[in-house]
Amino acid sequence: RRLEQKKKRLTIHIPPGVDHGSKVRVTGSGNAGPMGGPAGDLYVIVNLKPHRYFQREGSDIVCAMELSYAQAALGDDVEVPTLDGKVSLKIPPSTASHAVFRIKGKGMPHLQGYGRGDQHVQVVLEVPKNLSNREKELLAELKKLSEEKQKKEDEKQEESRQGENKDQQQQKQNQSSHAQEKEQKEAEKQSEAQESKEGGSKEEKEKSGYENAEETSNHESRTTN
Repeated sequence: RRLEQKKKRLTIHIPPGVDHGSKVRVTGSGNAGPMGGPAGDLYVIVNLKPHRYFQREGSDIVCAMELSYAQAALGDDVEVPTLDGKVSLKIPPSTASHAVFRIKGKGMPHLQGYGRGDQHVQVVLEVPKNLSNREKELLAELKKLSEEKQKKEDEKQEESRQGENKDQQQQKQNQSSHAQEKEQKEAEKQSEAQESKEGGSKEEKEKSGYENAEETSNHESRTTN
């Protein structure tokens, strides 16, 4: 008996959190089984299309957002698109370019699990174009102020370094003076010990000479008698 091949379109359920290369099984939608047995299963391999704004890293979502210089310097509240719609994100003052902020629970659902990943927002400073004359004047003034501020900070750091060097030199001098005083005291102690030793030897010699003289006198007296 000749088998007849048929094609049909199926509607299948894609579970939340599937990733590129994931396999989804459709039970009983495969080829017919041998000898009239039950049909096998159909496996669908998922290929994810790239998104123009979001990038996926596991269960996390990554995106980039442009900020103006004023927003990065002064801080701001900005709206960030997520998979669930826009949310507000607070940008603190003095935010550097390429800083990353996390929005908890706004990533992809965990496959065969509970909860969701996070969304990471990387801010990028936007370089202004087609500046007006007034904008150029303000930026030039800002540049001048920044250079003056940097100069003062450099001078302050230099003064601090000089102060540290002066303190280190003073500390070395104090250590040297302390070492010299210690050596001088040690030398004086040794000198006193030497003098004490020499004085003791002198007394012993005088005592010994006195005893010898007395013994000689007694001997002479005995001889005369």
